[in-house]
Amino acid sequence: MNFSAALSQYYGEYLILTLIVLAGLPITGLLGVILNWKLSLSYNQKSVSKKVRGKHCLVTGASQGLGKATAIELVKAGAHVTIIARGKKDPKTGISSLDSVVKELELSKVNPDQIIQFFAVDLTVYDKVVEMFEKLFEQGHNPEFLFCNAGSATPGLFIDQLPVQNKEKYEEGEHEWMMKSNYFTHVNVIRALLQVARKGESTEEDSICGISSKIAIKLPKSIILVGSVLSTLSFVGFSAYSASKYAIRGFADAMRSEMKPLGVHVGIYYPGNMATPGFEIENETKPKITAKIEGSSETVSAKSAAESLLAGFDRNLFYYSNDLLGELARVSVNGGNPRPYPVVEILATPLLATIFTVWAAITDMEIKSFYKK
Repeated sequence: MNFSAALSQYYGEYLILTLIVLAGLPITGLLGVILNWKLSLSYNQKSVSKKVRGKHCLVTGASQGLGKATAIELVKAGAHVTIIARGKKDPKTGISSLDSVVKELELSKVNPDQIIQFFAVDLTVYDKVVEMFEKLFEQGHNPEFLFCNAGSATPGLFIDQLPVQNKEKYEEGEHEWMMKSNYFTHVNVIRALLQVARKGESTEEDSICGISSKIAIKLPKSIILVGSVLSTLSFVGFSAYSASKYAIRGFADAMRSEMKPLGVHVGIYYPGNMATPGFEIENETKPKITAKIEGSSETVSAKSAAESLLAGFDRNLFYYSNDLLGELARVSVNGGNPRPYPVVEILATPLLATIFTVWAAITDMEIKSFYKK
């Protein structure tokens, strides 16, 4: 029997085998993505401690929620920690909310020599952020690890978040505020750090990306920006919030590329919903259709989210999420950035394209059905 005859005889079997392989590869890839995601979020406090013990860490937005939980874990790992937030004062006692956070951090110290301090700063005001870094550098506490977490969420329909006219003058709407409180609180911290680090220094011939070696040694070893699952996808009710989180993602893409030659690792973390005071406030303005699309997805504790953040930080991941949908979306929108698990992510791509096509169709149907009723 010649080859063509054999091929003809077993054509059906070969076709079925080929289809099984073609279908199986994306499924294998997806399972590999999920397995690697699970493993990458396993928190190893000893490993994190080796990295940060005795080092200065700066955490923004640390008065509550994820920022506070991250600061606590860093203190437990033996780091010196500076926390930043607006630090609202109690009108009755005059005590800043950051005072109580610092007292809580003090209880988590593993070494009496650990330095715990706070600065009450509005990170949307650039001059104030520069002043804060000048004080830090004077103390010799310029951060070796930087965690940019400050931000807030105010969901709402676009029409309900327009600028408000007041005495023939329009006051800013939620879109302006979301960019200030989410995007610029990240950008201001990093550019103020660079502003102070380069003070009095001139550009040298050995500069990399415009930064001289004298300035480079003052920079953090790692910068973690906190985005959101809504940095990768969005839907009704999140036009203001999601846009600001997308902006952080674009900023992180450029910063990763620009800081890499200097030996500075940049990462962006996409947390899912967390059981925090901020999430409770977010739900107060959340449209019903937005809540319906979100569904009854479980929230995680701030401590759990902080451990996932530090697990990715410890492994020097770039894009990462503690939420399965966030991780799958991360793989889908990775763009021109390095993939941590390229083989399985490439294999999973056709299946992920199908999953998110179906997700988009279901979401559109839910919105249409909601408003039809």
